[in-house]
Amino acid sequence: MSSSPFLQSLCEHMAVRHYSPRTIKAYRFWVKGFIRFHDRQHPSLLGRDAVVSYLTHLAVTQVVTPSTQALALNAFAYLYNRFLEQPLGDVSAFRRSRLERKYPKASKTLGWQFMFPSSRLSHEPARTNNGPGARGIRPPWMAKVPAFY
Repeated sequence: MSSSPFLQSLCEHMAVRHYSPRTIKAYRFWVKGFIRFHDRQHPSLLGRDAVVSYLTHLAVTQVVTPSTQALALNAFAYLYNRFLEQPLGDVSAFRRSRLERKYPKASKTLGWQFMFPSSRLSHEPARTNNGPGARGIRPPWMAKVPAFY
């Protein structure tokens, strides 16, 4: 796969520092999207405002989850702070993603029955052999032993 020399050097920089191949792939994805979003400008020419605008774009236009937005922020923090050695500073001005957790529609209507379809689960208390009724139930070999408990 051909990519720009900049992205190749970024991947090599991370590989030398023993980053996971999956982390390298994810960071490369977000940096590549960042460069494309800003009309293929070099990231060293961009700064904190460009990162804030891209992270806001992710939350508003692409509607990503908060964890995805955090992953993109980590990629840019690595890009600027470690690779380009241009500290980003405070980038907390971006709009954070506010997606709610999605539940299956059936779980809202059926409740716990959807999650636990076993017929053994019910509203009745569990039947166990320990408790007040257990003393009357004795195995045959203990029939002659007095119950002291």
